[in-house]
Amino acid sequence: MSVNVLEAYRLRTLSDLTYTQIGQLQGVHPTTVQRALQSFVESLPTADQLKSYEEAKGDLLNATTQRLLASLADPDVLAKANLRDRAVTFGIVFDKHRLQTAQSTSNISVLSKIISQADSGLFKSSTPQPVVDRAVSAESTVSENE
Repeated sequence: MSVNVLEAYRLRTLSDLTYTQIGQLQGVHPTTVQRALQSFVESLPTADQLKSYEEAKGDLLNATTQRLLASLADPDVLAKANLRDRAVTFGIVFDKHRLQTAQSTSNISVLSKIISQADSGLFKSSTPQPVVDRAVSAESTVSENE
């Protein structure tokens, strides 16, 4: 059986359990827990590494985006992709382009047209129409019938 490292880390840091206690909970030897957690902690970035990553994240994402887009246009990759995969990829790239250029990614124009038509029809009458509150109207009908 192997160590659930994330759970073991939480138990060790948040619940202050010993390696023995964690090993008993997970059905492994305490030394196995200790080694797994030591390896896990050593793989975590330092504070300086995290700061450097945060400072370079935009550049890293841009470089990754460029590589992925280049791979999508690769003729060999396209030849291997089925029609559905190419259509889905096109839709995603198209939507991301619209987001990048501050355009809508959903069909807002249909909703806008409906709202415009409704709005223009509301104010065609030159005579103001009374607004009737149904709750008030129902109360007055009850009062009149008493």
